[in-house]
Amino acid sequence: MTTNRNFLILLCLSFTISSCSDNFESKVYGSANKIVFEILSSNYVKVGGFAVYTKLTDKSGLVQKLWEIKFPSNLNWNKNKDLKIIHYGITPKGFLQTVEPVLLQESTIYTYSIEAGKYESSGCFYIKNNQVIQDNIHC
Repeated sequence: MTTNRNFLILLCLSFTISSCSDNFESKVYGSANKIVFEILSSNYVKVGGFAVYTKLTDKSGLVQKLWEIKFPSNLNWNKNKDLKIIHYGITPKGFLQTVEPVLLQESTIYTYSIEAGKYESSGCFYIKNNQVIQDNIHC
């Protein structure tokens, strides 16, 4: 019985450790009219999708996406270039915009997520006095 319990504990720990290693660092900065999202990973990261949304839900209970881009699944993944910087509202070459950008307001907490295959990164930010403030406390 002890062997089974130890195995389960080891299995749970390995899932926890491996899930943490599947994340990469990113940051957000800039002004209200030029919001910049930067991937800080030193590893080669091929972005598959990016979205900005609010924590507020719509009438159906879904999170409201404010802008979304995706790398087309019908294209060769190897043609996806190493994307380190994304500007809010500007669709990078080779990507498709799936949700039109919405004008962001001051004093609202926004969340962003970057998907890169099995890797991901996310964070929160808000705009105050025309400046973008990264806010990972509310994530």
